[in-house]
Amino acid sequence: MKRMTIGSLSSAAALALVVLGLAGCDKEEPPPPKAQEVILNVRTLDLAEKPVQMVRFYINGKKFGITDQDGAFRGRYPAKDGDVLTFNVEPPPGYSVPPNIDQSRWQVTVKYPADGRPLQVDFTAPLQRPERDYLFMVRTGTPATPVRVNDKIVGKTSETGEALLRVSGVPGTRFSARAGDVVLSNATFAEDDEIYLLTAVKQGPLGGAGGEPAEAVAQNDAPEEPPAEEPPAPSCRPRRRPCARRARAGSARAWSSRRARPRRAPSRTIPGSARGGARLPRRA
Repeated sequence: MKRMTIGSLSSAAALALVVLGLAGCDKEEPPPPKAQEVILNVRTLDLAEKPVQMVRFYINGKKFGITDQDGAFRGRYPAKDGDVLTFNVEPPPGYSVPPNIDQSRWQVTVKYPADGRPLQVDFTAPLQRPERDYLFMVRTGTPATPVRVNDKIVGKTSETGEALLRVSGVPGTRFSARAGDVVLSNATFAEDDEIYLLTAVKQGPLGGAGGEPAEAVAQNDAPEEPPAEEPPAPSCRPRRRPCARRARAGSARAWSSRRARPRRAPSRTIPGSARGGARLPRRA
């Protein structure tokens, strides 16, 4: 049996180290972790939920994107799990964020799903349109009656109990109006020019119905009953024959009424009178 010398042991150890080193080189290094991103879905709408286009928005104080002509933006934003995203917008000229909106709540904390699904962040920024003027036609029958819009006095009626007032409002926002006992509630400022009536007979826009019925009518005026609706005219489209019979019956009644009228008695001329003489009715 051969004895292993110190030199042979050193050679074997060196060979083992080389083999282990080559084996370690076969293992690939783990890839770097993928950058995490959230899917952004941003919308900018007015109070009537119509799109407001070309609105620049910010994330964590830095400008990130701008909405398109449909008031929408969709893209990706790099964020780690647990990051807080704070949104802000730059309203277009004339627009503004409604004062009742708490912009400090425009934040979201990133929390990716455990199953690896992508995370979508939805953000909608409401914007109010510029103010415009509306006309209010008021008639109460009582002079010097205060006219209030959203509990703010905008004018008074004249000596005749009437008033024509110009009131500023934001399209799409709710308002209420009152003049004495005439009340208009739960109304909405129109997107276009509009005239609002505030009378005992009608309350709301001139061009159509708007708001809820008045709680009361003007003093010393009894409530008027709505006029009865006229029955629709007969139509010959669905049923032609019955309509034709009704038409023949109507023409027969008209003919009988014409025949029932008394005929005018013919006249005769007295011979020898000037220019034909006087005319006398012929005896029956």
